[in-house]
Amino acid sequence: MIDTAFFHTTEFFVIATVVAALVVGFMAIPTKRGEARQFFVEASVIATGDDQAAPSIEVECRDDGSVTLIRRGVQGVRTSGMVNLAITLIGFDLTINERLVEGSTWDGMADTAMATLDMMGAERYHVVYKSESISRIATLTINNHPGFRASRPLLLS
Repeated sequence: MIDTAFFHTTEFFVIATVVAALVVGFMAIPTKRGEARQFFVEASVIATGDDQAAPSIEVECRDDGSVTLIRRGVQGVRTSGMVNLAITLIGFDLTINERLVEGSTWDGMADTAMATLDMMGAERYHVVYKSESISRIATLTINNHPGFRASRPLLLS
């Protein structure tokens, strides 16, 4: 017969606690995300006349698998300027850093920028959009299937 007195000792509970902590620790280890890929995309800037729009982003997934990104409420960029996007893709995590180029002082002000992102497959992506020039950030999840639309305001970071 098995002596069950061991299951009521301090040593048993210490060993059980250590084993449980090891199991929880191994479960908390993140999976490998894969290698980082970087892309640089130039967005087209336009003046829509809505210069009072709050800073926000909109995404729309198209039939060919690309994603149209529209940035509304752009400030400080003229129609000859640029909105450059530095994109880092690690696994299914997408980080977009916005960089603004003002342009010629002779041109009118732009308020909207539009870019096409064609580096993503038909998957679900976690997106972080950062605009350091105005210290704002937006996060959203994109389910890259035709017809998917989402919009988020850029919030103070």
